[in-house]
Amino acid sequence: MIIYNVEISIIKEHQTDFLMWMVEEHIPEVLASGYFSDAKFLQVLDPEDENNIHFEVQYDCDSLEKLREYRQVAAPGLIKKTEAKFGGKFTAKRTIMAYLNLKSDRVKTVISH
Repeated sequence: MIIYNVEISIIKEHQTDFLMWMVEEHIPEVLASGYFSDAKFLQVLDPEDENNIHFEVQYDCDSLEKLREYRQVAAPGLIKKTEAKFGGKFTAKRTIMAYLNLKSDRVKTVISH
């Protein structure tokens, strides 16, 4: 399983609008793209930030190839919509991660680049 992790930092005064938009529009739209099987929406509690609220969205994807296709096909339009709505009020960092099976006798690298 591949995880597409999006770290978001939003100015505190825009957090309510941002949260509503993420839950009601953006995350459902990303899931509806058909590239992901599930999403987890998390608030970062520590470290605290005086000016911003930090969130992470973790999207589950079946394969690295499928995720790469998402990033080429669907992501640019979704990023553009986010910028149009909240441009200048947030930053985002995207990472790709893989689950490791810690219950096996040996931990193996799931993906090699």
